[in-house]
Amino acid sequence: MKKLITIALVIIMATALCVCPALAAGGNGDGSGGGGGNSPLSVVSVTLDGAPLDGAETGPDGSITISFDRGMNKNSDTTAAAISITGADASVAFDGDRTFTVSFSGLAAGSYTLVIGAAAQANNGNTLGADYTVTFTVKADAPAADPEPAEQPPEPDAPDAPAEGETSPKTGESGLLYAFCAVAVVCAAYAVIRLKRAED
Repeated sequence: MKKLITIALVIIMATALCVCPALAAGGNGDGSGGGGGNSPLSVVSVTLDGAPLDGAETGPDGSITISFDRGMNKNSDTTAAAISITGADASVAFDGDRTFTVSFSGLAAGSYTLVIGAAAQANNGNTLGADYTVTFTVKADAPAADPEPAEQPPEPDAPDAPAEGETSPKTGESGLLYAFCAVAVVCAAYAVIRLKRAED
């Protein structure tokens, strides 16, 4: 009985010695876990206001979010230096672990390209290996509406023209004055003539 137990233990130990190395060989031994192993660094997403940046149209001011597939803390400065927008000034900030924010302002209307350089580097030293680019467009500002013209004051009403055959008040007064003067001249002449006759 003891011999059978001993033989069974030997068989179990031998089996364990054979199986364990085989199971161990199934791992890659690189300690990668969820960190990406030795594969190149990858960009997971590039968004503007939560929507994909590629082909997007935006205003002159905005903030772009870049997400990578693994931790970037150790080499965040190197990665930030590798990120830029062609033809524009932009500030790059590391938001922690895997995310960077690219802020821009005052861009003129036109097409721009966000470049994540090949030197962008993860914590384990792996890089993108090639530039990653995304193109977007800054739209032109809508033209300002023409201001409404100021309201002009109404023109004063012209005096009504006298009807045909009628004279205006001023014209009527002048006619009476002329008639009075004519009568006075006639009376004065008549008086002078009477005085001369009386003297004769």
